[in-house]
Amino acid sequence: YNTNVTTEFHSTAKTQKLQLWVLLLVSVLDFFKRKTKEEQFTLKFNEVQNKYNEIDRLIILRIIKKFFIYR
Repeated sequence: YNTNVTTEFHSTAKTQKLQLWVLLLVSVLDFFKRKTKEEQFTLKFNEVQNKYNEIDRLIILRIIKKFFIYR
């Protein structure tokens, strides 16, 4: 058996334009996904920072309270 395999490219220019659009779309979506992850990280970091600030404030208030009580 002698089998010839041929590949035909139809509308190569259209295919290249489509590939370019797909590449651009994926890049833009990836950018927004990355931005969202960074925002989530920032939000979590800010929450943790706020909790530590609240703890510090409570500790300082306790110290001040003890100072005035034992004076």
